[in-house]
Amino acid sequence: MTIADLLAQLRYSFPHIIVSINGEVITKDFATHPIPDGADVRVIHLIAGG
Repeated sequence: MTIADLLAQLRYSFPHIIVSINGEVITKDFATHPIPDGADVRVIHLIAGG
């Protein structure tokens, strides 16, 4: 499973998303970056407020 697959499965549609896998922030293309089995994945969506 790639990061893009996970985001689609969880229905994340926010334009600004940060993903970390096992504490490493992923900046590469989400469509090709695999998620290892048993990984700690954190997804943060950025929003602005005022």
